[in-house]
Amino acid sequence: MGALTNVGVSMSVLLALTGCGNKSPSCTDPAAVDLVKTIYQQSFDKELSAMSDERKQRVQYTAKDTKISVESIRTASADDTVGKRTCEAQLIATVPADAVPNVPELKNQLRSIYDAQGVSMEGTAIKGQVTYTAQRTEDKGELMVSLVGHMPVINRQRPIQGPAWRQVPGIPDQYGSRRRASC
Repeated sequence: MGALTNVGVSMSVLLALTGCGNKSPSCTDPAAVDLVKTIYQQSFDKELSAMSDERKQRVQYTAKDTKISVESIRTASADDTVGKRTCEAQLIATVPADAVPNVPELKNQLRSIYDAQGVSMEGTAIKGQVTYTAQRTEDKGELMVSLVGHMPVINRQRPIQGPAWRQVPGIPDQYGSRRRASC
């Protein structure tokens, strides 16, 4: 699947919290933010599993030291009648410094590919805008989060392969739920 068709892919994760209830979660609820990171990681792992062994090994070099963060969180809309929040945020994957290409031509070529998708790279940080919804289930009060817009960040992270990628001639190719508990 190409990078542009991945943009519409949505994933959901469900998490129950001790003593939850039916209160509407906020966009900055730590559990909701953690679930956004979990969805991202699950999506990245799924993409990683589809790679060749050689490519997977190179990408894993970078992935193991990549830090995921969610910043600039804001509420886009709130529907208190159903306890649902639609949130927007910046998803950031910060990769190790030695994983970023230091050849200006390669950096510029990567930027031109991904800037069009709204994903940027500033230093070692890959940044993209995401939207997620947070809502509690009616039956058990479990927190459910759905995330969209994260695939371009994953697609941008995949070509970043660590020191070994410099041995590959030219630019690398462009390809690169649920969790429950009782309340």
